Amino acid sequence: MKADLHLHTTCSDGRLSPEALVLAAARAGLSAIAVTDHDNTDAVAEAMAAVAERGLKLEVVPGVEVTAMRGDTELHILGYFVDPRAPGWQEAMARARREREQRAAAFVAKFAAHGIRLGLDAVQRHAGDGAIGRPHVARALVEAGACGTEQQAFDRYLNPGCPTFVPRGGMDPKEAIALIHAAGGVASLAHPRSVPLSEPDAKGETLLAYLVACGLDALEVIHPSATSMLRAHYARLAAENGLLVTGGSDDHGPRPGHPSRIGDLSVPYSWLAALGARRPRSTGEVSANYAGPLRESFYNGTIKQRSQSQ
Repeated sequence: MKADLHLHTTCSDGRLSPEALVLAAARAGLSAIAVTDHDNTDAVAEAMAAVAERGLKLEVVPGVEVTAMRGDTELHILGYFVDPRAPGWQEAMARARREREQRAAAFVAKFAAHGIRLGLDAVQRHAGDGAIGRPHVARALVEAGACGTEQQAFDRYLNPGCPTFVPRGGMDPKEAIALIHAAGGVASLAHPRSVPLSEPDAKGETLLAYLVACGLDALEVIHPSATSMLRAHYARLAAENGLLVTGGSDDHGPRPGHPSRIGDLSVPYSWLAALGARRPRSTGEVSANYAGPLRESFYNGTIKQRSQSQ
């Protein structure tokens, strides 16, 4: 049994609807997935409903990928088993959504200053009802003829160092981790290769030490950006710091030249069981009432029992 604990849908910057995602996961032979859209949990209920209606043998873990900022460093905190109905959750997600919309508008304004005509409505059209992200801006740039590919859009206009780049805003990692815990979830640092994990700051504290002190629960060891050597390195760091390990494909759906990675990068089901066992006990009863028709698969000990039987 295997799981993919990092997947996106059209509710953020993915290309597959929640229903299409669970169908693809089932075809790939996965036993469990975590739906981890950027700064929202809107896809969770639809994904779970699709599993139930289709009679799929697939567990859907309610997840999220929260954007956080530590100084100038952007990092992403994955949350697993979060309850979208927890007090303060939707308000926090709404703030993150507004920040994303403001950033998109700032990109459009910078493009105009550099002679690139692009309306915010074009970006919003690509985002649909989902949270706006840079991939939607990239798609709008390609559509407008400003560049030939989405990667070219990132390289020319959207990445740090580009004259039109707009830095992110976001909550502090401590706030992000606390928010996930308050919603009954566990927190994992996504794609650690993208951040200076072990470099000491002016006070001599590393980012990893800071995150552990904030209550981080896990480290994403398996990710497309991590080589086999990096995976071993992250696994060692996790063990040394009392962290669990997570992993997944970080799939955003197929696009030209980039097929879907669902099922290509998976983790043992036992990793999911360990995450379930780490959930905050004080808020567990909140999450226990969430997950609709599939709640028994997540919140009554079934995960632990199935893991022990493997």
